Amino acid sequence: MKKALSLAFAVTTSLISTYSHANTDVIIADIKIKNGHLVLANHKNISARTGYDNQPNFAPDNSGVYYTAMFETGVDSAQTDTLFYRFADGKTKNITNSKNTSEYSPTPYQDGERLSFIKVEEDGTQRLWSLAVDSGHQTILNQSIKPVGYHAWGNKGNLALFVLGEPMTLQYVDTANQAHGKVVAGDIGRSIRYNSSLDLFSFSQGITQQQFSTFDVDSQTAKNHIALPSGSEYYTWLDDRHVLSAQGNRIMIWPYGDDVSGWRLWADAKHLCSTTISRMNINHDQSKIAVVCDEQ
Repeated sequence: MKKALSLAFAVTTSLISTYSHANTDVIIADIKIKNGHLVLANHKNISARTGYDNQPNFAPDNSGVYYTAMFETGVDSAQTDTLFYRFADGKTKNITNSKNTSEYSPTPYQDGERLSFIKVEEDGTQRLWSLAVDSGHQTILNQSIKPVGYHAWGNKGNLALFVLGEPMTLQYVDTANQAHGKVVAGDIGRSIRYNSSLDLFSFSQGITQQQFSTFDVDSQTAKNHIALPSGSEYYTWLDDRHVLSAQGNRIMIWPYGDDVSGWRLWADAKHLCSTTISRMNINHDQSKIAVVCDEQ
């Protein structure tokens, strides 16, 4: 691999599993209720190629989906760019189209006018960057906190950051350019979300078994809630009171705050993905779902 990507993977060796290097596709579907039953309809593979396509995130105006795609640049080299799939015409555009850097975790903010992401810079440094969606102009958001792997925005310009190290830590900052973050938790996983209704960040945590955990912004306290389904390390919020996570190609649901009843089946998604679902995302009005599926 090229220098920037090689350094990033070297730093994250303990974090990135063999799955992360696997070929994956991004599948989208409509969430519908028919005859009183939930249906995931009109599914489509929006990446439809051999390679790593991952980390889907819906545009706030529901015009399309951002995702990360890896491209080979030589016999032993590769890099990642941010792509945008537009619902209106089914076309895909390379948003970053970089030559000497790689970009991960595309995340809309400021009502979709900007897109934040993790940039693997030419020397391998991983920091939080941003671009203007209309012009593509890029700026660095945080000079000091590194190496960053993932992030999530709160509703006041605050952030939760996954910071690589021993252990991996979740760090909280009140502003994007804050020099030092508050360490909230250790041994965290790769799922960080924000629930605007409850004003809390959620994250996965654990070594052998990933737990669903939260950080309450008001009280500044973290709490473990429930183990994710067996074999899972990813989840997403369906709405402000329900969490989704996959077990194989079955999507499970858990009512937030109910630490007793556990996970139950929400949707059998084998028609979307015949293998294994990992990451998932739901759009703002809960009308569409995006899942990441292992290629066969």
